[in-house]
Amino acid sequence: MTRAEYEGLVLQIEARWPGKGWPDATAVVGYADLGGYTQGEVSAAIRAFAVDGNAFPPTSGQLLGMLLGAQDRHDEAWGLVRRAIARYGYPQGSEAVAWLEEQDPQAAETVRNLGWLQICHSEKEDVIRAQFREAYKAAANRAQRNAGLAAGQRTDDVIRAAAEGSRLSAPAVPKLPDVGTSQETGDDRDDD
Repeated sequence: MTRAEYEGLVLQIEARWPGKGWPDATAVVGYADLGGYTQGEVSAAIRAFAVDGNAFPPTSGQLLGMLLGAQDRHDEAWGLVRRAIARYGYPQGSEAVAWLEEQDPQAAETVRNLGWLQICHSEKEDVIRAQFREAYKAAANRAQRNAGLAAGQRTDDVIRAAAEGSRLSAPAVPKLPDVGTSQETGDDRDDD
């Protein structure tokens, strides 16, 4: 997700919880946590949190937990695959995968990895469904791992943006005086 898309999500949080939005430091951490997801995914998690009637905005950790919990959606994803099979059949595999990509990108990746024709022609649905479940979980784990690996880079990007004065800038850290020098402590003793 781009910084501009993320800033839109921060504004959404501020609009849903007036006067209780995220402070700048929270927004910086939030971008590092959530930047690997799409704006739509994070927006849906924010809406779900609001619909639950929470009086305070979610932390980025709460949103991340909601998004990671979505990994257990393999049954829903399998339902989408069945709908794609019914709608497109095996001759229109590329159209089916494109439709799945719009519905659930991990399901589309899983179908590409297993093979559209193999799924359509499988005589044992329970076997192909189990293979799909395992491949879907692997895709979700890969996405989570990639999001974690990218978090370090996003944190570096956010710190760089802080120097540029972005909305997502980190709070200014005051320069601390050197500790222990005789000039600053007023201690003029000679240690010899």
